Amino acid sequence: MAVLGKAVTESFYGKAPIYSYWDGCSTGGRQGLMEAQRYPNDYNGILAAAPAINWPKFLPSEIWPQVVMNEEHVYPEQCEFDAITAEAVKACDSIDGVKDGIIAATGLCHFDPHSLVGQPFTCNTDGTKRMYSNAAATIVQETWGGPHKNSTRL
Repeated sequence: MAVLGKAVTESFYGKAPIYSYWDGCSTGGRQGLMEAQRYPNDYNGILAAAPAINWPKFLPSEIWPQVVMNEEHVYPEQCEFDAITAEAVKACDSIDGVKDGIIAATGLCHFDPHSLVGQPFTCNTDGTKRMYSNAAATIVQETWGGPHKNSTRL
């Protein structure tokens, strides 16, 4: 692609490009990393954002929430997950020194979703009042922790 693209550019403009850059995210980020390893002279710079790498950990983590819910035989509504997430953000957002709606210092956040069990929240989809459930707190905690060797779920 790089060689062909440079040839087309030179043919159209009558001169070769001075600089060429790669910009990709997810699969494009993974491709950018492979490009840099295999053909390091193709580009002057490569921005390989959020490369989808480490598939042996990535794929199990992607299906882990469904595994946990299947094992618990409970499928909480999305609004309960959203409410728990909002509480976690509220508790841990500013740990990194910036209040921006993002938990950037995840390793320093020790929010326990079980601390919400039995408390009321308003469902963001229909405005109804609900109570945080123990099942949702367990599923959230397990999901945030990710697959692990000591789990009976594996």
